[in-house]
Amino acid sequence: MREQMENLTQFVATYQAVFDERLAEYAATNLMSWNDPSWLAGDKGVAWFRQSKRAVLIFSHTEMQGIERIDIDDNYAQFMKAIIILETFRRSRPPSVATTNKILNILRRWYYEMVKMTGQSHPMYLNSDIIHGAMRRHNENSASSSNVSDYCDIAVSLARIIRPFNLTLSNIECQNQFPSRNHTNNTKKRKAADSNPEDTNDNKLISIRAFISIIELLYLAKSNGEKIFYNCILLLIITGWRFQELQSIRIDALIKRSLKGDKLLYAQEHELPEYNLGIKYLGAKKSGWRTFWAAPSTIKLIESIFDAVMALTDESRQILIQYRNSGFTDFLPPSIRALPHDLIEVSELNGLVFSGSGGTRGNAGLRKSMVNAFLQKGIGIKPITKSNPVTSREKLFLFTKKQINDFVELKYAQSKSFHDGYKCTLVIRDNGVEQKFNYEDLLFISPTSTFGMDHTLVTITNPEPLTHDILQSLLGGNKQRISIFDKLNLTEDNGERIELNPHIPRHNINTFLAISGLTDHLQAMLMGRIDITQNQFYQHRVESFNYKASSLAIMALNNNSESFKSPTRENFGDDRNASYENDNVTAQSILPAIAESGDRRINALAKAAKSKTVYSGIDAAKKYMAIVVDPNLSPEDNLKVNLHTVGESRDEVTLHLEKTLSSKFLPDLKRAHDKLLSVKRNELAKELIERHAQLHALPLGACTRDVARWGCPFGMKCQSGGPCGYFTLTGRLDEYEAINIKVTNKRAEVYQLEQLNEKDNSFELALSEQREALLLLEAFQANVIKSFSDREIVSLISQDKSNPLASIVNRIESQKLVGKTPKTLADAFYIEQLRIEKRKLTTEDE
Repeated sequence: MREQMENLTQFVATYQAVFDERLAEYAATNLMSWNDPSWLAGDKGVAWFRQSKRAVLIFSHTEMQGIERIDIDDNYAQFMKAIIILETFRRSRPPSVATTNKILNILRRWYYEMVKMTGQSHPMYLNSDIIHGAMRRHNENSASSSNVSDYCDIAVSLARIIRPFNLTLSNIECQNQFPSRNHTNNTKKRKAADSNPEDTNDNKLISIRAFISIIELLYLAKSNGEKIFYNCILLLIITGWRFQELQSIRIDALIKRSLKGDKLLYAQEHELPEYNLGIKYLGAKKSGWRTFWAAPSTIKLIESIFDAVMALTDESRQILIQYRNSGFTDFLPPSIRALPHDLIEVSELNGLVFSGSGGTRGNAGLRKSMVNAFLQKGIGIKPITKSNPVTSREKLFLFTKKQINDFVELKYAQSKSFHDGYKCTLVIRDNGVEQKFNYEDLLFISPTSTFGMDHTLVTITNPEPLTHDILQSLLGGNKQRISIFDKLNLTEDNGERIELNPHIPRHNINTFLAISGLTDHLQAMLMGRIDITQNQFYQHRVESFNYKASSLAIMALNNNSESFKSPTRENFGDDRNASYENDNVTAQSILPAIAESGDRRINALAKAAKSKTVYSGIDAAKKYMAIVVDPNLSPEDNLKVNLHTVGESRDEVTLHLEKTLSSKFLPDLKRAHDKLLSVKRNELAKELIERHAQLHALPLGACTRDVARWGCPFGMKCQSGGPCGYFTLTGRLDEYEAINIKVTNKRAEVYQLEQLNEKDNSFELALSEQREALLLLEAFQANVIKSFSDREIVSLISQDKSNPLASIVNRIESQKLVGKTPKTLADAFYIEQLRIEKRKLTTEDE
C-alpha cells in the first residue's frame, strides 16, 4: 500500500512538472495553475487548451448522466490531472478538447463507482470490478450503444496505460463489455422502422417548410445580426460544412479559375459564369486545408453572400483593425476620443459603445442596461454619479475615457482568453497544429449579443466570431432560447416549432450524395471525411426510400383516379337570344364544374370557390380551376392575361402589351402600332405603347386610363353599357360570366322601362339610352364568345400540355408513386433522382 501511495506521489509530481514546463513554452505560466479545481478550454482556455470548442474540465466533483454529484478527494483529483497530462503529451500532438473531456469523464465515473462499491476515495483502490461497474452504469443510462462502446474502449485503454506505473493494489484486467461493431441496418426492428413511408427519421433533415422559412428570412430579416445569420445558414446549406469549417472562413477565401476551351463555350451558351469558384477552408477532423468548388448555379449566390456579409461586418472589421494597430491598448471609439471633456455621460455611449433598446422601458431602460454592463461580474466598473442640474430627480452616470477603454478590454477578457498572442484571435487545432485566425480576417463576425434574439443590448465595441452555441440557438436547437424562427413566428406545416442544428445541413447533403448513388470514396472526398465507412449512416434513408418506391407504386397507380377534365369550348354557348324576363341571375352554373378528382385538397378548394362571386381573373381561376389559353402566347403571358397580373411598373405593362396586342385586344392601338412599325418608326411605336401602358382591372374588362391615380371622369359608365374610348376587353375567363350577368340585368332593366313607357311617355329617353347600352353590352358579349372560339379552356389541375402549370401537376402525379408526402428536402431530392434515372432508362431503351 505504501508503495502504491509513493508511486502515485511520484506519478503526480512527474506530470505536474510536464504541465509547468509546457505552460512555460506557451508563455502562460501565470494564466492557469495545476491546483485549479477546473481547467478552462475553448475561447477562455490557454496554451494547448485554447481551441474553438468551449469546455470546462472539472476535477472537483462528479455530476453526469446517471450519477449524482459527490465531491472528489484531492488525491484522486491529482491523479486525474496527471492522467490528462500523460494522455495529452504522450502523443505527437495534443488531442481535441472533446477527446480530453471524454477521458476525464471516464475517470470521474470510475471515482463514483469506487466510492459506491468500496467507500474508498484513493485511486489505489481501483480494480477491474469498479471499471466494469462503471461501464454497466453508463450503458444503463445511455441511449447510444455506439457511444457506450467508445467509452468502454477508452476505459480499457486507460487501464492499460496506468498499469505499468503500479498505482493500484490489484492488477487491472478489463475488457469492453458492450462492444458495438459493424453497424448495419439489417435488424428486423430497423427494417420495420425504415419501411414505414410516413414515419422516417426526418429530425436530422431540413424540412421543406423550414427551408422555405429560411428563404423568407431574406425579406423578414431587419437587423444586421439577422441578415448575417441568414447568409450564414444559406452558405451552410450550400456547402454542408461542419461548424468549425464555417466559423474559420476568411474574407479572402474565394478562389477564381477561368474556364477554357469547350467548358468556356458551354458556360457562354448557357449564360453561366465563365470561371470556376472555390472557397478555401480549414477542414475539421484532420482533413487539413481544402477547397470547396461551387456548382456553376451557386457561384453568383456565394459571391453575393460574401459581398453582403462583408458590407454588414465592415464597421466591426475597422474596429478590430484599430485595436490591433494600437497593440490592443487603445479601445476607445474615435468619436469618444475626440471629445474635449474626459467625463462621458452614459447616454452619450448609445450608438458608440452600445446599441439596442435595453428592454421595454425606453430610454430609461437603455440607460440602466448600459450602466449594468459596466457593473456586471468580471468588469466591476462603477460610474461617477451626479445630480442632473436640469432635472433634480434624474441622476447622471459619468464614466472617464479610461474606464470606457478598460471596459472594452475587460469585456473581452470576461468571455475570452485575452492575453498576448491570442487577443482577438480564433485558435483551431488542426491535427494538433495550432491555427490562428485574427477576428478581422474572419467572414462571420459581429458585435457581442448581435445574434441574441432575446438580448436587448448590443456591445458595438466588442466584435467576435459566430459561436456554435449562438448558431444552435438561432436555429432552434436550444429549446430554452428564442430562435430567429420563434421571433418571426415561422413554424413547421403542422404548427410545431422549427428546430434545426448546425450539423443538419451537412447531414442533408450527405443524404443527397447517398441517394444519388455516389461511391463511398467520392462521398468521403467531397465531404472532407477520412473514414469512408461513415457513409453507411446515410444508407438507411436510401433503403427506406427504395422500399417506398417499390412497395407502394402499384397501390398508388391503382388508387390514382381519372385525370381532371377541363371545361370545353362547347360549354360556352351563344345565349344572346334567350329570354331573361323572369331570370334570377346568379353566378352559379354559368361554367360547368370541374370533374371530381382523387386530389381531395384541390377539390375542396374548388368546391369552396363555387359559392363565391367572381370579381376578378384570380377569382375565376380559383372558382373554375381553369384558364383560357391562347396558343400564340407563352405560358407566362397566358397566366398574366387570365389573372391580370401584368406587372406594377410601366416597363412591365409595356412589355406585356407588346406581346399581347391583337385584333381583339386593343385593336385601335395595335393598328397604330403596326402602321408605325411598317414605316420603320420603331422608336415612335415603342413610345406609343409606353403612353398607353396602363391596364387597370375592372369587374368587366380593363381601363387604359390611370384611374388608380386620377379616377374615372365618366363615372365608370363602361360597366353599365356606356361607350368609353379607354375601355377594353382583356380575354379573361371571368369576363364571360361578368358580361352574361350584365346583359341579363340590362335586358331586365329595358323590359321594366318598356312596361313603364307604355304607361308614361316620359320614360322614352331613358328607354332609348338603355337600349343603346344593351346593344353595346351584347356586342361585348359577342366579342367575348368569339374570342373563346380560337382559344382553349384548360384546367389548371390537368396534365394538358397547354396548361402553364402542367409541369407542376406532372411532378405531383409522379410524386404519388413514391408513396410518401414529401416533408424534407431529401424527399424532394429522392423524387427528382427517380425522374433522372427514369429518363436515362427511357433514353437507353430508345
